[in-house]
Amino acid sequence: MAKKKSTAQNVEKKLKDEAKLIKKEAEMLRKEADRKLALAKKELEHAEKIAEEKHERFETAVREHPTAFVVGAFVGGIFIGALLSKRG
Repeated sequence: MAKKKSTAQNVEKKLKDEAKLIKKEAEMLRKEADRKLALAKKELEHAEKIAEEKHERFETAVREHPTAFVVGAFVGGIFIGALLSKRG
């Protein structure tokens, strides 16, 4: 009978150890996920900042030289139209 009790205790101890390892691994995975989420948020904020700066520069350039942008768009449209007509 003592051997059965000892075996049951060993099994219980192994299960507790496995549960601890699983909890520890889950905690490590959660921390890693949190770290990656924070990094992604930081990169997104940086990308938004860059996009906003580019948009502001574009608006400033258009405001300062509106005719140049209209002419550039017209010439670009003619160029793209010529390329597309030669393909077809």
